[in-house]
Amino acid sequence: GLTLRNGDTAQTINGSVLTMLVSGSVNSTGVPFDVADGDAIPGLILETSNVSANVGCLTEVVLEATDAAARFGLAIDPLASLGLPAGAAISSPECVQSSVGAVGQFCWDLRRVLSWKPARTQWGSKPLICFIASASSGQTRMRCLRVAVQRCTYCFGHSETLQDFTMSLGNGASWLQIWSANPGIVGMPDQIQPGVPAQLGALYYPRASDTLRSLGSRFLVSPDLLALVNPDAAVLAGVDGFLQDITDLCIMPGVCENVVS
Repeated sequence: GLTLRNGDTAQTINGSVLTMLVSGSVNSTGVPFDVADGDAIPGLILETSNVSANVGCLTEVVLEATDAAARFGLAIDPLASLGLPAGAAISSPECVQSSVGAVGQFCWDLRRVLSWKPARTQWGSKPLICFIASASSGQTRMRCLRVAVQRCTYCFGHSETLQDFTMSLGNGASWLQIWSANPGIVGMPDQIQPGVPAQLGALYYPRASDTLRSLGSRFLVSPDLLALVNPDAAVLAGVDGFLQDITDLCIMPGVCENVVS
């Protein structure tokens, strides 16, 4: 786990030190994601961790606040000015350890879980999610997560097939293209392991003069399909706008399904 630094960021009141722990995140298959040190927001005293997420996969991040001296009750809440991304939720507080004081029972070790299964409209997004741990003593600690929704990946649901997915995309999407992008798929293409990220295509790093329409002509793919799997690019530039502000794109190149021998 990652604990807020003592000393320059932790405050001590009557011998109590409030820390906030991010123990990591897991997807629906129980595979741990790495939670690495990340960037801080200029002007704010906080720590940020980088977390990866995939469209269609459940990502969970466990947040835990602890008063090391077990003297004060605690709370964990999302930072109201940022809120949570669409579709994300935080669990009810779970008291890990508590004590009885003059005012009754209080929880000095508290846990909440952030859960999020990103939607297709969130491919490529990198929302910042912040939480504040507060104690009845008045101490507060802030911890933020920069969640990067991976571009060009998708987690299939139970009984969902390649053809189901590409039909839902429309715009000429081909299940053969996704099948060829995932050599690890064994057996029939309708037997996809649920909850495991699959590649939709390849990442492309656009030039300043590129547009979704010009890339569609180059890679034999509908520009509307490119817009669908790169929603941030579609919002910023549309189909015909230049992509100089986009760092990478998901390309699902066209394939020839009807071959005449």
